[in-house]
Formats: sequence, C-alpha cells, structure tokens
Amino acid sequence: MPVTGLSKAQKFVRLFEWLQQPNGIRAHDVQSKLDLDSRTLRRYLADLRDLGIEILDEGRGSERTLRLDPSYKRRGVELTLLEAVSMRFGRTLFNFLGGTQFAAVCAQLVFMRPWCVAIIPSPEAARDAAEWVSRIDATAGPDTFVLNVGGPRESESPGIYADAVKFLNQVTDSLLRRVAHP
Repeated sequence: MPVTGLSKAQKFVRLFEWLQQPNGIRAHDVQSKLDLDSRTLRRYLADLRDLGIEILDEGRGSERTLRLDPSYKRRGVELTLLEAVSMRFGRTLFNFLGGTQFAAVCAQLVFMRPWCVAIIPSPEAARDAAEWVSRIDATAGPDTFVLNVGGPRESESPGIYADAVKFLNQVTDSLLRRVAHP
C-alpha cells in the first residue's frame, strides 16, 4: 500500500532510510510504497549517487534488491541525514527559515519525527524537555531513541556551550530520577 501525501523530499528520505536496512529493500516494494514508476526510482537513485552514496543494485524483476554498499563510508565532513537533506533541498525550498526553525520543520514535515525546541537557559526548559523525552520514549518501543541537539555556535552566542552542557545534564538527571522512581 503506497504511503500517500509525501513530498519528493520525504520520499527521497524514506528511500535512503530503507536502503540502510541490512538487507536493503526490493525495488518493487520501493515503487509500490512510494508510488513511483521505474524511471522516477532511477532518478532518485541517481540523486543519491550524485551525493556520493554507494548503492548496490542486485537481481532482476521482482527479486531486484537495493541497499547501501556495506563498504560505504562517509568521507570528509560527517553529516547527519537531516544535515544532508537540509543542504540538498532545504536552502532552496525553505530559504526563509533559520537553523533551529529549519530543523524543526524538517523533523515534522520531512522525517515525520517528533521534535521539541527548548529555549535555554530558561528554568523550565530542562523539565519540559525531560517530559517530552519521557513521552517519546514511552511510545518508541524497542527502537533506538536518537536525540539530535542543535543550536547556535559559541562564537555567535558566548556562553551557549556551558548552558547547553548544563541543560543536557539537567535533562539527563531528570530522566534518571524518573527511571529510579517511576
């Protein structure tokens, strides 16, 4: 059954996520799930290759499987998937957004992932963030929980590094207290 209502960027990201699975994904399943024809799938794969992502394309017909080459390693600057998509599509599609706003929009609209923006150093920010993580963790199931933290550079906002460390320590302490005393 196709996933409906996804933009090109969202489909592109979904494809990249599926390619990262240990056994990859069958090309037929990609086309079916994303409602793509074979020509569009070839273009998406070409876009990934243009980004330097090595893809194995094995088999024929209904047995054709796509996956990342196991020897694939990022070279040079390490970027998260969010950063790569931001650079590829973001600045042309969302050039009116700044860093934190852009990350929140990508989390919500592109990755369809939960997101939380904490303004530090405010007294309630750590408590609110810990409550948010607890809610997300309760619904996440067995999957790994990934927390992406972003913000301004120290050179642009002196003292932000120390504030961020303090904030993350407060969030972690709060979460540990919740685990110890549910």
